[in-house]
Formats: sequence, C-alpha cells, structure tokens
Amino acid sequence: MLKRFVCIILSLLTFTGVKAQDNKTEKKDSIEHRILLIPYDPRFYLSDADKDIAEETRKDPETIRNYFHNRSEWFTWRELKRHYPTISLLQNDTVPAYIQSAGDLFSQTAFDYATPITRSPESLMNATSDKTLTDSRTATNYLNTDIHNRYMKADIQNKKVLADLSERFNTDLFVFLTQFEIKTNYKNCLDIANKVYEREIRLHFTIYDKTGKLINGNYAIAVIPSNVNQMDEIILKCFPLLAKGIAASL
Repeated sequence: MLKRFVCIILSLLTFTGVKAQDNKTEKKDSIEHRILLIPYDPRFYLSDADKDIAEETRKDPETIRNYFHNRSEWFTWRELKRHYPTISLLQNDTVPAYIQSAGDLFSQTAFDYATPITRSPESLMNATSDKTLTDSRTATNYLNTDIHNRYMKADIQNKKVLADLSERFNTDLFVFLTQFEIKTNYKNCLDIANKVYEREIRLHFTIYDKTGKLINGNYAIAVIPSNVNQMDEIILKCFPLLAKGIAASL
C-alpha cells in the first residue's frame, strides 16, 4: 500500500513538473507587443455635421474639431492598452516634446487614400479564450468590409523614423490614426417625418511594425442617427466602438 502511495505521489510530481515546463515554454514563445499610438493630423478632419453640432452645443467648429481629435485618440489608447502596453504620443510627453516627435514623424509620412485591408483576424490581440474569440468577431463588426471604400493611409517615406521611435519609446507596433470623418448617409432615412438620417462616424488608421512592414489599414465605423448632435453623446455611443474595431485589427 505504501509503495503504491509513493508511486502516485511521484506521478503527480512528474506531471506537475511537465505542466510547469509547458507553461514556461508557452510564456517564452508568446509575443508581448508594445504599441505607440499616433493621433491624426488635425487637418484630416472631415465632417458634414459640424453645423448641426454647433447649433446644438453652441460650440464653435474649432472647439468641436479639437474635442473629437483628443477624445478619439484617448478612447483608442484606452482600448489598446487593455491588450498590450500602449504609449500615447499625444499624452506621453510635454507639449513641446509631442510637437517635436509628431513633427519628425509627419515630415517623413505621406497620406493618401488606399484600398483597405479587410481581412478578419482569427482572434482579438492573439488571445485564445473562447470569450475573446467572440469579442473579436463582435469588434470586427465596427470595421469597414468594402474594399471599394478607400481609407486614408499613412505611408512612411523613411522607415528609419520608426526604428528611432521604437528605440526611444521601446515599442514595436505603431498605430497611426489618420483621419476622422462624420458622414451623413442621406440615402438611409431613419425617420422620414422628422428627416432623421443615418450618420456614420469613421476613424481611419494604419498599423506598422518597427521595420516598416504594413500590418493593417482600414477605417473603423460606428453609426448614429443624425438628430444626435451633442458631442458627449456622440463620443460615448461611438468612440468605444471605433476603438474596438481598431484593436481587432492588430
């Protein structure tokens, strides 16, 4: 009986050792990315709704543009850092340091419309749980799926600028937010009597690794009725969905 008990204990210890070794191997083989998030150039803000928003909020167009610029970046940063360590170029440095970093980067970057990458990732952020797989499929609902709808691409002219930023911030992935759009779809009327139409909020992005390899490029999309014109309501209803779409593209 004692001999049998000793054999069982030895078997359990052997299994535990193998399991621990497997866990060590999995951890070693897994890739822990670090992301640098770059906000879009404020010049790439397009909206056919500013007049409605200004009348509703009594804010001037410049205030509206600045608010959407900062909050779209913040919500994206918040979502990305749920999955990987993420540095916000807009929030990480002092204003002068940000202007220098952004200036160096934008001076080496061309922007033009391109055919989007519309492939659906197998899982969100390379995670493997069933729940995450479901979350990934949900998140991709907020991505453009039509290759005929072009996105604003950031085209890095000098790849060395990414290597320099990678060394400075210790990051290996770069998420460029490239354009923000509010576009009213007058073909889709949600309420004919009150002239309420479908309005799309779009956030364009391009993703590179530190070698300059293009990882993904598209735009995230969220839909809201055209009679919703309070800035905070637009942000709370749409910006988390835009951020999820971008996160699902990594």
